[in-house]
Amino acid sequence: MKKTFFGVLLMLGISSFSFAQKLPSEPLTCSAPSVSHWSLGLKLGPAYVNGFDASFGGSLDYAINPFIGFGLEGNYLYQLNASQALVYGSLNLLNLCGTYRSGFWKRTNLFFVAGAGARFENTTTDIFATTGLNAEYNLNKAFALELGAEGFLGGGNLVLTSIGIRYKFATSPKQHARNIDMCEYIPKPATIVITETKGQDNSDLINARIKAAEQVQATLLQKAQKLADDLNSLQTKK
Repeated sequence: MKKTFFGVLLMLGISSFSFAQKLPSEPLTCSAPSVSHWSLGLKLGPAYVNGFDASFGGSLDYAINPFIGFGLEGNYLYQLNASQALVYGSLNLLNLCGTYRSGFWKRTNLFFVAGAGARFENTTTDIFATTGLNAEYNLNKAFALELGAEGFLGGGNLVLTSIGIRYKFATSPKQHARNIDMCEYIPKPATIVITETKGQDNSDLINARIKAAEQVQATLLQKAQKLADDLNSLQTKK
């Protein structure tokens, strides 16, 4: 029985070896385009904190990529005679929801912002947290129109709405990270198309070698089968 099992394994091994193939693998690589990251925004608009007020301010922003960024923001409230400073992070919701955009939507971004900071009013200092939305429409590579709404919790609730303009640095030689979508920032590898093959046509020779290999394989299988039969015969005589 053991000899029969050995014969079957030998036959299977020969068959597997003759059909073994190593698939070629050729990795495809791509690189992100060179982009600029810094921008400066100025804004003004109405605010509400224990009554209506007016505010103006600005922000310095660093876009890590077309998806996320962070920045510093400062505002001054006119009637309240108070200033505030905060740090924030931003998430581009349109890049999150739509990788491929064109036309109006390619020029438009909608950021969710969240952060924390402090308000300085006379001799008091209040700590607050903030969340909001900031819509941006790119007029060109360097300038964008902004509309925003932010809510501040802590030290008296504050709602601030604004309209502003944003300038993006170093956009002449480069694209700005806030101007492109994720598809442009991380392009897909280009498909490799072979349009021409060079060298001698050896198809007849290759076919002949394949047939010869098949004949050798058939002979080996026959010998393996005969060996298995002989082993069975010996086992039966015993």
